[in-house]
Amino acid sequence: MTHDLSAQLMKKFRAEFGHIRCDDLTGIDMSNKDAFTKAYDSGVFRETCPKFVAGAVRIVLEMFPD
Repeated sequence: MTHDLSAQLMKKFRAEFGHIRCDDLTGIDMSNKDAFTKAYDSGVFRETCPKFVAGAVRIVLEMFPD
């Protein structure tokens, strides 16, 4: 059951945002320390990530309305 629910969440998230991996969502190679630091310092995460977190929360709340 848990696997099915997580698969449903990922499917809905991907349908809305196009990807599920942070690298793909942000366009930043998270394994590259210099790229990560540059993105962090320039505010990429502060500007980009909240909409993905909010979207994931909204999807979960829609999956469990009560």
